[in-house]
Amino acid sequence: MLDINYIRNNPDALDANLARRGLQPHAHDLLELDATVRELTTKINELQNRRNEASKDFHRLPPEQAEILRKNIEAIKGEIIKLETELKDRQKKLDDFLITLPNFLMAEVPDGKDDEDNKEIRKWGNPRKFNFQPKEHWQLGEDLKLMDFELGAKLAGSRFVVMRQGIARLHRALGQFMIDMHVHEHGFEEIDVPLMVRPESMEATTHLPKYDNGFHTTEGNWLIPSAEVALINLYRDTILTPDNLPIRMTALTPCFRSEAGAAGKDTKGMLRQHQFYKVELVTLTHPDRWKEDFDYTVACAETVLQRLELPYRLMQLCAGDCATKEAYAIDPEVWLPGQNRYREICTWACTTDYQSRRAKIRFKDGKSKVHPYIIYGSGTAVGRALIAVMENYQQEDGSIIIPEALKPYMKGLDKISAG
Repeated sequence: MLDINYIRNNPDALDANLARRGLQPHAHDLLELDATVRELTTKINELQNRRNEASKDFHRLPPEQAEILRKNIEAIKGEIIKLETELKDRQKKLDDFLITLPNFLMAEVPDGKDDEDNKEIRKWGNPRKFNFQPKEHWQLGEDLKLMDFELGAKLAGSRFVVMRQGIARLHRALGQFMIDMHVHEHGFEEIDVPLMVRPESMEATTHLPKYDNGFHTTEGNWLIPSAEVALINLYRDTILTPDNLPIRMTALTPCFRSEAGAAGKDTKGMLRQHQFYKVELVTLTHPDRWKEDFDYTVACAETVLQRLELPYRLMQLCAGDCATKEAYAIDPEVWLPGQNRYREICTWACTTDYQSRRAKIRFKDGKSKVHPYIIYGSGTAVGRALIAVMENYQQEDGSIIIPEALKPYMKGLDKISAG
């Protein structure tokens, strides 16, 4: 959520930011509504002062004058009620307006319309050369009879999968490997969070009111689209001190999303699922050191891919490809031999104070209370890491070699084969 005080002083900056995202200008309409809210607030305050001053003299006046004054006070009260109703309506419209506006992009974000305009930062590792035609993960899994998408659809509908034996163990090992690394090597606090949250928790992280990518219960709770929602809300309505920062948290959870990609895109396999596991990394930090902590998050997550020896590249997201809450974002794309190209495995982003302002998370900085910056990202997405391991470690006979980093979690299994 944006700071209305900043917009009042920098309306052109708002419209310039919207233009970079390919959106229409809104500063004029927003400030017009804001002016109405402030005008109504001033009128109500003036009327309340008049009423209070008049009430002081009420008991000193003779009955006839007191009755006239009483009627005047009642008239003022009626006008206050009328204006308060109007103010409540206009304030809600202003709040709803502010909620829909995207975050300010940082100057470092390149211009562009979509992912075709993202900029490559660097590459790590060299794609393996195969002396046979590599298969996609879903082909490998089905041939091994250890990955069943038809049975997943029977149980829950499309975009679900049933995994068995070695593939199921490999999937679990990946999550355990990631969470252990981030906790024991990188200093993140492991937290087990609820998988359902109240609407106010979704609102605090800017996933509501405009969110059409999730599942909610008949009682109104939401299944988390990412552990990011629950982790950030641990500090909702909290005042911290600079000594508390940075706060680094991680969680390994299932995630749930209803609309997984564009229609007809990535319909085969596990790339876009309604239910998937992620190891999430969330950091609350001082605004002055956001880049240091962002780079640290990136380094921690990159270590996962490097230990697994998965070739990847880092892509700087352009203005048109940044999500509404993101001020700065990088996508790591891992090499998938079966598709013969790099594919996004997750996103790492800084949302500045966009989420913390909405969640009312603050810290004391001298006499002022400041909103911390929030950095989030996967470290990494478990299902997509599984896809990459299966495809990069496949053998000509269809078996899959276990990466060295995962062998301690596989109970002696060093290869997944049919039968």
